[in-house]
Amino acid sequence: MGKAMNRSRPKRSKRAKSKIKPIAKSFNCTSCGAVLSITAVGKTLSVACKSCHAIIDVNDPNYKILEKSHKASASHAPYIPIGAKGVFSGKVFECIGYMERGDGPYEWREYLLFSPYIGYRWLFEMDGHWTLLKKLHGQPDSLGNNTATYKSNEFKLFNKGTAKVLYVEGEFYWRVKSGDKSYVKDFIKPPYILSTEVIKNEVNWTFGKYIDAQTINKVFKIDKDLLYQHGVGANQPSDLAEKFNKQVKIALFALAYIFVIFLVRSKTAANEVIYEGAFQHRKTSYGSSSNFKRNEDNVTGIRKTVLTDSFYIPKKAGNLKISTKSSVYNSWIYIDALLVNKETGKGIPLATEVSYYRGSDWSEGGTSKAKHVYNVPAGNYYLNIRSRMPFHRRGYKDYTIVLRRDTLITSNLWVVGLLIIIVPFLSLFRKKSFEVRRWSNSDYSPYNYEED
Repeated sequence: MGKAMNRSRPKRSKRAKSKIKPIAKSFNCTSCGAVLSITAVGKTLSVACKSCHAIIDVNDPNYKILEKSHKASASHAPYIPIGAKGVFSGKVFECIGYMERGDGPYEWREYLLFSPYIGYRWLFEMDGHWTLLKKLHGQPDSLGNNTATYKSNEFKLFNKGTAKVLYVEGEFYWRVKSGDKSYVKDFIKPPYILSTEVIKNEVNWTFGKYIDAQTINKVFKIDKDLLYQHGVGANQPSDLAEKFNKQVKIALFALAYIFVIFLVRSKTAANEVIYEGAFQHRKTSYGSSSNFKRNEDNVTGIRKTVLTDSFYIPKKAGNLKISTKSSVYNSWIYIDALLVNKETGKGIPLATEVSYYRGSDWSEGGTSKAKHVYNVPAGNYYLNIRSRMPFHRRGYKDYTIVLRRDTLITSNLWVVGLLIIIVPFLSLFRKKSFEVRRWSNSDYSPYNYEED
């Protein structure tokens, strides 16, 4: 659960801004005597001693201790050191305060940045994800139950809860101590976040934008390994939505282009019948089983070879489609056809099987079958045909063979169309997966569905 700081700060005129000079004020810690300095003179109200970690009220003439000294472990060491300076939007900011807060099992870190010419900014870090925030003067344009509108952009409620101060270091423009609590709400529209914080009767709003972790190290010249990023940040941007939209547009254009080609092809395809023949598979009666030798021929009922009349395949024949049809029922017929060139003697296999089975509530196969061959040279051809059927089927079975050249192959259209839509489909899956991961830490996830 990410919570952004929303503290009020003193106002000053534009004329006063231009005259402000960076000034540091020093005093001794009333707890341990260490020398403490104030960067934001006139604005800082409390300072946490780096030596003993006592919190001092600098507005009190006696430097009253707001919170006594407490031990700090290595886990409290800020990633951005107090005093480190960085440039944002051309302005130099100094890290003057560090705070750790939490809400139940969730913990995060906040860095107070100060520029004598600009004022305050907050750097928020949780699970290795960073956001730079600034205070808003006033409220968003409108508020709904789970939404907030700011500059015509709708933000969705991501989380709300109570933020508790766990640890402080450095100086702050309000009196802060461990244990302080405030009520917070976060609304997101990645890469932006809109947050509100209520302390007693004071309501403050901040607006922030996600910052890449490498940018933080570069800006503050931090020579450390990047913090480990866990999961997806609340307002972490994703380019997957943009990629998906682009891929959908490309896919639609490609599908339209392929469809136009298909229409043109349907008009220009010759679809010419170059051979058509009817045949009959006839069985031989073998008599009793003791009078013949069971071999391959009588087990499968192979018929003798049939040679057809010759036919001509012209140049640029394109594809060649062989269609076979037989009225088989709960049986099969295998037609071993060979397309033979009369001049060269070379053959092209065109074997196919037609099978059809049916029960009371099911069926399998069909009474026709088609296949294609490609790049058949021009010339005179004939078919060399042998057929087979199950041995137990007596009598005969009719079948037909039709050869067509240059036909329209609709299966290619479906294959190409499927390949085109795979890319945006995978992109859509990645996009949704990213958002599901983002909202997994929210109580207001649109991806949570109650089971009936």
